[in-house]
Amino acid sequence: MFDLHRLYVSAALAAPWRLVENSEDLGAGEGGFEPDVGDAARRLFSCLVGRARNETLSIAYQRIAERLAPIGRAEIRAGLQDVAVVAEMTDRLRVGDQAGLAELLGAYYGPRREAASELVKALRSARPREYIPDIV
Repeated sequence: MFDLHRLYVSAALAAPWRLVENSEDLGAGEGGFEPDVGDAARRLFSCLVGRARNETLSIAYQRIAERLAPIGRAEIRAGLQDVAVVAEMTDRLRVGDQAGLAELLGAYYGPRREAASELVKALRSARPREYIPDIV
């Protein structure tokens, strides 16, 4: 699912899009992002996909983002909330550096992809036994 999420973000990145002019465009306040890097990354990717102006891509992206949302807490416990990577991606989006942003996607998705099975185990252990999350 991380690969599919990355594919949608990469497709949006390859499409023509306008620059982000301020932090409000990314859903953050004037002071920047709050400490939850997962929320900041979700806003960043949603902003990027929205700028591609492709309704089909937006719908597909939203579906995969919703299915991955429960993983956020497990990512925090696994130490995958890298503030520097998300901040750098945000800066690249603001200046329109599509190539630089594309390079940073590997730094964001790589650790998550490698830890995917542990993240699913952590998510399942945090839920009651009868609950099986719909993320696969």
